[in-house]
Amino acid sequence: MKAVLFASVAFLSVALAAAAEARSADFSSREYVPNAPTAIAIGRAILLPIYGARTVRLYEPLTAQRHGDTWFVSGVVRCLPVCLGGGLAVAISAKDGRIQSVIRTK
Repeated sequence: MKAVLFASVAFLSVALAAAAEARSADFSSREYVPNAPTAIAIGRAILLPIYGARTVRLYEPLTAQRHGDTWFVSGVVRCLPVCLGGGLAVAISAKDGRIQSVIRTK
């Protein structure tokens, strides 16, 4: 019985130590938005509730370009047959996924 109790306490101690180490691990080098498809998915998720699916469809396809630590997701109105201008844009932090700005021009 004492051996089982000792083994349980030892296992629990190791598990708690590992959990504490995992919480204190340095995540500063990790990027939560590592590529263009992820940035576009986040951008679309931000734009849809603000402007609605019908409006966002007018500006598709959305594209993503990275400049430094920021992804810029944008779309422009298609020019069929006349180009009226306008666009949507979302700036997203590559490091932590924060939305830095949302812009719509007409």
